[in-house]
Amino acid sequence: MRRLLVLFGVVAALTVVLSSACQPTCSANTCDGCCDDTGTCLSGLSRLACGEGGASCRACGGTDVCLSQACSAAPDGGVVDAGVTCHCGSSCCLADGTCAPGNLPEACGGQSQFCQACSPGQRCENATCVAGACAGCVDAVGTCVGGKVADACGTGGALCVACLTTESCSGGQCVSTTCTAQNCSSGCCSNGACVTSNASHCGLGGATCSICSTTQSCTGGRCL
Repeated sequence: MRRLLVLFGVVAALTVVLSSACQPTCSANTCDGCCDDTGTCLSGLSRLACGEGGASCRACGGTDVCLSQACSAAPDGGVVDAGVTCHCGSSCCLADGTCAPGNLPEACGGQSQFCQACSPGQRCENATCVAGACAGCVDAVGTCVGGKVADACGTGGALCVACLTTESCSGGQCVSTTCTAQNCSSGCCSNGACVTSNASHCGLGGATCSICSTTQSCTGGRCL
């Protein structure tokens, strides 16, 4: 009896393994559209998930649209066809009615509006084409900001980035605020901060600070 129970257990386990092994995966053999990151087969007709033949889905960039499961330039030079309506709740629509980011120079506009292309030398700010380049950085909605703070750091009109908690924004770049030999060559490190060398914090080149005794002075980064 015990042998029969063991045998039934082995058969049940093999059934589960074979069943899971036979589950179809997204591939050219099982999917006419495209496969997303989870292995799910999608139609491949969406601008954000475009593709065919079981290939990995891709998001169409710029003003491109997904036509016949392939990213391509909008037909008719982006002219809106009669009967196409825009229902994008937070951005502008491309010529085929699909939603675009709304903050690109080549696709600029507000919600439920059709995108427009900005003229050369213009940028898209707050869904409107404005003159001049951005000296700082551009935030998520296209607004040009100074680019000098840690949560919106950047320069040259690039997309703003958020610096790490151990970084600060300097000259439009995120730089480490942790005391190292590279950023504290003329002082020493105390509790992660760079301090000027003195009797109570003596050292140079980013070394750990030393405390000089009452009979010593700090000379050249050394207690003497």
